[in-house]
Amino acid sequence: MNSRRFTFAVGDIHGCLEQLEALLASIESVVAGGRVVFLGDLVDRGPDSRGVVERIMGGPRRASWEWITLKGNHEAMLLAARKGQAEMSLWLTNGGEETMASYGGAIPLSHLVWMAELPSLVVDRHRIFVHAGVDETIPARRTGRRHPPLDPHRSELLRYLLGQACLPRTYAEPKQSPHRRQQDQCRFRRRLRRHALLRRLR
Repeated sequence: MNSRRFTFAVGDIHGCLEQLEALLASIESVVAGGRVVFLGDLVDRGPDSRGVVERIMGGPRRASWEWITLKGNHEAMLLAARKGQAEMSLWLTNGGEETMASYGGAIPLSHLVWMAELPSLVVDRHRIFVHAGVDETIPARRTGRRHPPLDPHRSELLRYLLGQACLPRTYAEPKQSPHRRQQDQCRFRRRLRRHALLRRLR
């Protein structure tokens, strides 16, 4: 019996439901089951943030799959704007207008609660999955569901996989290192055409 399974890490989706569905179909064509880690930034910029959130909230359609979703800076920005903790205009000009349009002007409370409860990072035997960097001075077990201080420019002591890394204006290739894999491919302007394929022991 094969004792290994696959973990697929998916970077920024940014409201692109059609491309997300195509990517999930591609993933499921590779193996019959495994785990998908969404690295945050599900919303903003693309045409159907509501559809993306509802699709991921609904979970996998096959029992052999497990989905884990992280909070990105766009979910955090949305929540802060809705709570009055940040300028609404800042969020709206960074893709929030498209999100509000997809919701018809009103985001359901259940969606806001779900986003608020998303973890900031996930740790397995081999990797730390996080949206935009880790602070190596804080043990992962202490960060819990809080968003840790983000400093993507620090030297990495642990192997981790990032969601946010790409520069939207330049479309530069994400930088990689032996301990870091960056997975943002500016999906709000390109097709969802790549994902990281990670194999680990059960």
